[in-house]
Amino acid sequence: MPAKADIDPVDIGWALSRIFLADYSAEEGFTYRLAGAEIAKVLGKTNLKGSNLRDVVNPERLEQVEQSWLRAVEERAVIRMAGMVYYGADRTAMGERLLLPLAEQANGPVTGLLGMTVCRWTDGPSATEIEAPTVEALPVGDIP
Repeated sequence: MPAKADIDPVDIGWALSRIFLADYSAEEGFTYRLAGAEIAKVLGKTNLKGSNLRDVVNPERLEQVEQSWLRAVEERAVIRMAGMVYYGADRTAMGERLLLPLAEQANGPVTGLLGMTVCRWTDGPSATEIEAPTVEALPVGDIP
């Protein structure tokens, strides 16, 4: 499993506006270390650094989002989410999100996530009328 130190932003410059790094602790939950400009804008912020997931996600959807993210931690799994990917947005965002678990040591506990979201915005049904995204998990140990 990669560590935060293994990620070099220079190598993924094309994706920086759509990615985030979040630290994880059982006590604090998920805290953004950094988030691209597109993500911050969707969540109504100019900068998400230091923000807790609980403070930026719509409270009505928080439990569902946290449970999806926690699967990456608890199952040591890559998570793919498809469907509505932003709950707090004024418009409806349909797309996909990939969450990759990060650890400080190869076999150590998951201490963070690297995520990327790709979506298209629609003026269709409101967020409350759309089903939750599908969530798939692939344990890191199952990746060849």
